[in-house]
Amino acid sequence: MLARGPWAAIPVLGISWSRIGVVWFAQLLTLILLSNRSDWALRAARVAARIGVAASFGFVALMVALRTPCAWCLLIHAASVICWGAVEVFGRHPSGRGFAPPLTMSRGAGSFWRAGMSVWLLVFTVIVATTAVFDARAVMLRRRAADEAAGAVRTAIRDGTMSATVGVGETNVAAEPRLRGRHRIGAPSARIEVVVFSDYQCPDCQRIERELESLVERGDIGLTVKHFPLCADCNRLLSTSLHPDACRRAAIAEAAGQLGGASAFSAAHQTLFRDAASPLDPVDAVSQSTGIDRSRLIEAMLAPATRESIARDIEDAVALGVTFTPMVFVNGREWKWYLTRAPLADLVREATFGQTSTPPPAADKLVEDWRCVPLMRAFGSAAPRGFVRIEPTSGRDDVPELVLWVDYRTPGTATIDSELAALASEGLEFRLRIMQFPVSSACNTTRGIGAGSPESCLAALIANAAGLAAGDAGFRAVHAWLIAHTDQISLEGLAPTLDTLPGGRAATLASFGDGTAMTLTQQQVSVLADRIAVQMVPTLVIDGRPVPRWDHPGANRKVVLRKLVEAATAARTQAPVVSP
Repeated sequence: MLARGPWAAIPVLGISWSRIGVVWFAQLLTLILLSNRSDWALRAARVAARIGVAASFGFVALMVALRTPCAWCLLIHAASVICWGAVEVFGRHPSGRGFAPPLTMSRGAGSFWRAGMSVWLLVFTVIVATTAVFDARAVMLRRRAADEAAGAVRTAIRDGTMSATVGVGETNVAAEPRLRGRHRIGAPSARIEVVVFSDYQCPDCQRIERELESLVERGDIGLTVKHFPLCADCNRLLSTSLHPDACRRAAIAEAAGQLGGASAFSAAHQTLFRDAASPLDPVDAVSQSTGIDRSRLIEAMLAPATRESIARDIEDAVALGVTFTPMVFVNGREWKWYLTRAPLADLVREATFGQTSTPPPAADKLVEDWRCVPLMRAFGSAAPRGFVRIEPTSGRDDVPELVLWVDYRTPGTATIDSELAALASEGLEFRLRIMQFPVSSACNTTRGIGAGSPESCLAALIANAAGLAAGDAGFRAVHAWLIAHTDQISLEGLAPTLDTLPGGRAATLASFGDGTAMTLTQQQVSVLADRIAVQMVPTLVIDGRPVPRWDHPGANRKVVLRKLVEAATAARTQAPVVSP
């Protein structure tokens, strides 16, 4: 939703637009009340109404462009349009003074109109104010949870409980050389070494670049820049390009560094970020800022050595668990800005008095990321029923609780299901519950979910119907069939399996047809979409913490999942667990 994204607040200032709405409606109300006696109030009301309606049209256009409709937002913007129209039509007086209706309306009617308009504006001011209060409270709670998580991460790192051991299936390659780079900005030798994997078309990279520049200006910090373009032209991890010109821009910076050394790379680096929105072609802009001839720059860009250098940076990033940009390391420790609110300055301050550490390999990084996610305190007893896929062989209750949301038509569902089943067969103790999140609007009303596949909805409903009619054992039988027949899902194909369940086919089809399976499915969907704020599957939650990522090209899947379960097992002995 728009209200949860980067457009929810004023950039830099961070003030919520809902709070601005409170001020706008309140001041317009005040001006209307004063305008019967003051010329300036009438003029100010017109200006405020015009500014408000322009902003509303802008936000509606943004909602359409980003495909993030919001019913309450549209209602507020409709109110803004009505206010503007009313002020323009009725805010006229033949004498040019006061806020009065045209002469065709009586004085009493004008007063009645002003009173009605004022009451109506007051109601909307209260509505928007209430929204702002809840928004502020939600922000406060998110910040508090993130701060607690950040503190826990710092404590764990300081105490050494976050190990960087290499598991089975991983490549035992020293992590520290992965942070070494060809391009350095700032002090030649410094106590604090900052390494950033960046993309010249990445908005977050551009924002963080300003902060990095101010740190380098201190004089005791060295900055190493490495490339990780989110572009399929040079990044083997991507099948589509999020930033279609990022590879070319990385090649421009790389070529400038090869031809002109550190100073030329620094100039190119700053130019590519500062002039990101410039109509001037990046090659011309860098040629001008570095003094390197354009033809020489293009020749170096196309050289095999340039492509190989960018490819090496990408491989280093993969080995360290990088999947997006920017990724920043300070003396070997990753700044997890995307999971916590801990500012970069805090990590730099700690590094001033600390020692250089070695970043963990990809699998351990993914476990650290999971540890950073705040516990979902509201996830416990209110969660809908999820059917048990895997029980601990020992029958113990104090094992990690895994909840997995699936869509049987999504390939990743069969992948993670088989990996977890293999771990259970190897003796790893945990309990796995399955919940449904069919990517189909036929039974999933989450905003943004398209028509999808009707088989996704059918599979979710029949799996839940089997669980409701025949318990966990019935669910497991249908689940196994669906996993094995993801491209052949039909009631006819399921019929032999349903006939083996207690109550036979009729019991399952009764739950399927009377709406109880649909109700349960929609409850399971709402937990993922509303409480966890995720709209993708498969999604795994372990002991109340969503797993940001379990599948990474730099790590073995089974190793990652084993480490996650083992970390949850260890955490259960140290703190209370929030079980779904």
